[in-house]
Amino acid sequence: LEAYLKAHEGQFRVPERVKIKYLAFSGRDYAADAKISDAEVADYYDRHKNQWMKDNKIQPLTEVRDKIAAELRQVKGMYAAADEAKKAHDTIYQEENFDAYAAQKKLTVRTTDLFRLNDPPAEFRRLANFGKQVSTLQKNEIGKVMQGEKEYFVVTLVDRKAPYTPALKEIQTEVEKQFRETEAKN
Repeated sequence: LEAYLKAHEGQFRVPERVKIKYLAFSGRDYAADAKISDAEVADYYDRHKNQWMKDNKIQPLTEVRDKIAAELRQVKGMYAAADEAKKAHDTIYQEENFDAYAAQKKLTVRTTDLFRLNDPPAEFRRLANFGKQVSTLQKNEIGKVMQGEKEYFVVTLVDRKAPYTPALKEIQTEVEKQFRETEAKN
């Protein structure tokens, strides 16, 4: 089994894993404070009339006003979230004070467990180049602001575990199973 493990080390290798902490800035959190004027609603309605079709007729503005206002609030909320995330990033980067900044602004710091870069936690799965961006970080280094579908993230690396091959005693049953299958095929 030792010889088999040594010859097939790649199959049993545990990839690099990282642990991060992050601040999330959700557009929804800032949307409630967004002020939407009647002129903005009317302008949006005029520019997107085909979006408000029902039974092959364009719905009147009075029927869709609330939907348009909610959409515009969400958009403005995302802009505000982006601004806050950028401010947080710049302040944390300059002062190197992730936790102190979060405490001062009453933000929730979230910390992940160790995870493989190719299998991040759910909230990061849709982020473009997430694994690539996190893989370049050094311990306690802050990354670029990352944009999700409905939020922005400010991330810092907490810990990094290098890839390794476990000792035979830790994975003996798996190695033995693979060995038996290989021998059976041979």
